[in-house]
Amino acid sequence: MDFLRHTYATMMLEMDVHLTTIQKHVGHSSIRVTSDIYSHLSNRIQDTAGAAMDSVLAPRLAPYAKPDPDASTARSRDAQ
Repeated sequence: MDFLRHTYATMMLEMDVHLTTIQKHVGHSSIRVTSDIYSHLSNRIQDTAGAAMDSVLAPRLAPYAKPDPDASTARSRDAQ
């Protein structure tokens, strides 16, 4: 039955439920236990975190980006 608790906690993390709430729902004695068990995160959580960082950093880094030579080739091909 531990796999059901683990699945439940992982799904809650993916829905952005706070770790202390999950800790109480699954009955861990401390937040550290919950954090240690679920610190591996799922691919979905990692993808969401990456997308969030991209949305924050991309506009700030755009002025420093080097032009992509492949992009200009694609544009000239599309214009024909």
